[in-house]
Formats: sequence, structure tokens, C-alpha cells
Amino acid sequence: MRKLPFLCGFALAVLVQPALASTGLEKLEEGLTVARACGADARELCKGVRPGEGRIAACMKQNMQKLSPDCAEHLLMAKALDQGPAKVH
Repeated sequence: MRKLPFLCGFALAVLVQPALASTGLEKLEEGLTVARACGADARELCKGVRPGEGRIAACMKQNMQKLSPDCAEHLLMAKALDQGPAKVH
């Protein structure tokens, strides 16, 4: 049962700010998907890091080269969703 709070905390740590900036439900769903894909990476790479104030997200960013392919892909997709479609000038 300890995994669920950690995964939810991780999802919020990674995506809370962008979730507030755009459609909340889509961002929440994406956050949960990222949490599922990256939970094991976060537990391994960021053990000892206290959740909150962006510390888990910073740890994951610092360890980008060590992330599993599935986690890295989901994080990149989440970032692309946050940026939205490219604007043509």
C-alpha cells in the first residue's frame, strides 16, 4: 500500500504545475501514466529524496540518462503535451 502514495506524489511532483496551466483531467491522467511508467525509476534513483517542493522531479531530471526507456518516453510525451502545438508565425 505504500506504493500508491509514492506514485501519486511522484505524478503530482512531475506534473502539478503544467496540470494547473491546461486541462486538469488530461494532465492528471498523463501524470498517473508517468507515475506508473517511472515509479520504479523514481524509487531506485531518488531513494532518500524527500517528496515535495519539486525534489523528486529535480532528482528525475538530474538522472535523465539513467531512466528506463519507458519512463523517458512518457516524460517526453508529457513535456510535449505541456508545450502544446507548435505555433506558426
